Amino acid sequence: MHSASRTVLLTGATGFVGRHVLQALHTNQPDTRALLLCRRRADWNRQPWAAPLDNVDVVEGGVTGSEGWTGDNRLKGCAGIVHLAAVVRHSRRDTAELYETNIDGTLRMVR
Repeated sequence: MHSASRTVLLTGATGFVGRHVLQALHTNQPDTRALLLCRRRADWNRQPWAAPLDNVDVVEGGVTGSEGWTGDNRLKGCAGIVHLAAVVRHSRRDTAELYETNIDGTLRMVR
C-alpha cells in the first residue's frame, strides 16, 4: 500500500548525514519528495552520488540568511523539516560562523 505523496524540506543535504537520509528516503519512502535547501545549486550538482535520486528538488538559499527562499511556493504544504545543516569544528576559535549556522540557523528553521 502506497501512502499519499508528501514533501519534506531537508537542510544539510550535501553533508554526510544528509546524504544517507536522502538515500534512505529514495529507497524506503519513494512517495516522499525532498526539497533540498542548498546555498548554491552547483554544490548539489557536484555530488556524484546524487544522480539516481529522482525524488529531490533544490531550493537555493541557506539557513544563515534571508535570501527570500522562504517565499518559495514549493514550501507550501511541506509535511516537515529535516534540519541537518551545521558547521562542525573541533576548535574554540572563530566561533562566529559556528554560532550563526548552528544556533541562529536552527532558530530560523523553527520560525
